[in-house]
Amino acid sequence: MRRWSDLMYLGWSLALAALVGVLLSGASGAWLGWALLPLAAGVVLGRCAELSRAESFAHAAFVAAGVAAFGSLSDANPGVCAVLAAGSLLTMAGLARWGNRATRIWVAAMVLLITLGAAIALNRAVPGAAGRLAAEPSRDLPTSALADQPEMFLPLDLDDAGRRVALWSILDSEQTDDAQSIWSLDVNDGTLHKVFHGYPLPLLEWSPAGDRLVYPASEKPWDEGAVPFGIHVGAAAGGSSKRLPAPADGGSWMYPSWSKQGNRLGVWRLPEAPEFGSVGPLRDLPRSFVLSPDGGEPTEIAVKGCRLSLLSAWEAGGEGALMMTEHGIYLVRPDAKPKRLVAAGEAPLDPFPMPLQSGVAQDGKHIAYLELTFKGGDIDRIDVNVIDMNGRGRGGIANIVPLAMGWSADGKLFAALTQNRRGELLVNVLDPETRRVKSLRTGLKRTDEDFPCRLSVSRDGKVVAINGPLDKGAMLSVAMVDLTSGETKLLPNCHNHLASGWRPDGWLVVSDTQTVSAVSPAGQRQPIFVPSAAGRSEDLCSTAMLETTFRQPIERLQVAAEMAVQLARK
Repeated sequence: MRRWSDLMYLGWSLALAALVGVLLSGASGAWLGWALLPLAAGVVLGRCAELSRAESFAHAAFVAAGVAAFGSLSDANPGVCAVLAAGSLLTMAGLARWGNRATRIWVAAMVLLITLGAAIALNRAVPGAAGRLAAEPSRDLPTSALADQPEMFLPLDLDDAGRRVALWSILDSEQTDDAQSIWSLDVNDGTLHKVFHGYPLPLLEWSPAGDRLVYPASEKPWDEGAVPFGIHVGAAAGGSSKRLPAPADGGSWMYPSWSKQGNRLGVWRLPEAPEFGSVGPLRDLPRSFVLSPDGGEPTEIAVKGCRLSLLSAWEAGGEGALMMTEHGIYLVRPDAKPKRLVAAGEAPLDPFPMPLQSGVAQDGKHIAYLELTFKGGDIDRIDVNVIDMNGRGRGGIANIVPLAMGWSADGKLFAALTQNRRGELLVNVLDPETRRVKSLRTGLKRTDEDFPCRLSVSRDGKVVAINGPLDKGAMLSVAMVDLTSGETKLLPNCHNHLASGWRPDGWLVVSDTQTVSAVSPAGQRQPIFVPSAAGRSEDLCSTAMLETTFRQPIERLQVAAEMAVQLARK
């Protein structure tokens, strides 16, 4: 009779395990369902050891709970561990039929030790399903779909939706000249499209819809001296068109930007051509123009009464352009009087406010702008302040690491990187609604004080990624800071990687200049793009290339600051 009772308990437990496994599919659900398998086996062991039904269930529940707890905290495969535990228990059940009570207790203890030891060994030898999925490339990745592919490149920014990343390539697999290329890469399925081949700068911006991008490009190599630039508009699906030719008077177009509505472009017109692709001190003030991305002539945009009028950003909820002038930041909308949002300091450049495109929250409610103070004609300090669209202050963060700041996708959180007197980096999080700032210590220090950092906030506002010189063992590293727990992780598999931004699924897109991958806050990695042919040289991506990508936004800030210094001295 006992055998039939044991079989009934085993059958009931297996049926319940199957039901729970179906209803609770997923990571935690799978572990709960699989834990009921050793529960059933534990009942059989208890009955064979001549325990009561209540004692058998208590003993079995203890074993099953231990298996589930171990599995939920590890990367072991739940099915394999549960089957191993159940098999061990059922094997020992036969041995428990013989011997005295002390022997049975010893057998039960050995069962627990053997199960735990085997599970630990299995966890180290066989990764769980999630770990294997993260370590293996997707079957659909087009690693060899194109004959012509980028082999050595720098990843630029993702589009606003986190679907595509632009690659600035200095070497393609089919390349026979010294030109560069721009590629569009889908970060979900690895689809790759060639946008442009020529002499573009790694200075581009996506349209709000993510279907087009704008960038400056020259007709001849820009690393050979002073070369003027025109403006090109490319399609994410491939191909491009020249929107503005280089000026014939020796000037140059530079720093294109896309309005948040997607119907206008903004661009600076420099009085002289940049040398070696870098804008240095100018003999005269640059001017700002707006134009349609599809055709027509550019129209100058300026604030009346200001000698300096530079289009620096666009408002998110309308047609307005944010203009930087020597008198402050103005919001200029079509057919409306310019509205000053922030006034410059009464003393020359004390302080000087400067808007940036990355400082505009996507929800259109707030703007973060830089506040520059100078010493001896150089930038001495950079603070960041947040205002609403009426110019009312919503808090700020003092003395940030240059340009290491960013908004969450919903506009409810603003983060900026600072460092204390000991050089430790701090992540400061501002809630513009309450004006409260939370400061989190990272335990990180910059190994190169002259090299800038990047910061990006995950789309759910829970994690901040820092990209910069954070480890002595690498020129660049990637760290992630959990804004809830304050925990900081320096990702070991991201040395000498550039981070481009976050996908909607919470994975960060990174590149080592030869491949593109996504990494999770837990450190898992998924390849996105791997060239079908090995790169012809691993030395092409030099420190200068990486610095070019990091310093392009810094250069724009420095050019504007130098213009302001010139005005203050006159």
